Amino acid sequence: MGIEKKDIWQVYVGLAQYADASSWNRFYNFLMFSSILGLAWATVYCQPPTARPPGARAVLALMAIIGLASSVTWSFLGARNRGWVRWYLDRAEDIEGDKDLFKESAWRVCCQTKLARDRSGSALGPEIPYEWAGSFQHLTLAPLAMAFLFFILLLASLIE
Repeated sequence: MGIEKKDIWQVYVGLAQYADASSWNRFYNFLMFSSILGLAWATVYCQPPTARPPGARAVLALMAIIGLASSVTWSFLGARNRGWVRWYLDRAEDIEGDKDLFKESAWRVCCQTKLARDRSGSALGPEIPYEWAGSFQHLTLAPLAMAFLFFILLLASLIE
């Protein structure tokens, strides 16, 4: 008895779950990091200019640059991780196409995920517009929005 299709399917589903959890954990870490960095920037910036230590302007600019660079990096990490989730689910969905192996449509969870993801509707309900509200968009666009915020902070650091 060798490795069967259902065993391979279980591995793909497990890897998809792991990649999904990893992407959301990384996003949480990004939110914590960027929040702390933004608060540190605001703490230095809110001091009266006469009370700031020498080089405070350079420190403000450096914090904003670090925030900007890390935000762009985290956006790429989010896109890469969501690509892995999609790849694993697509492989598992290919295996679910075997009607002898997955007799009940309720067992074909990856097929249902693909239907919802691709906006073609699913057995669970009408078409759901995930195009701009899915995990991929949250994990890539939110860091880019933070990058824009850090860019504004950089400008404020330099203009003052």
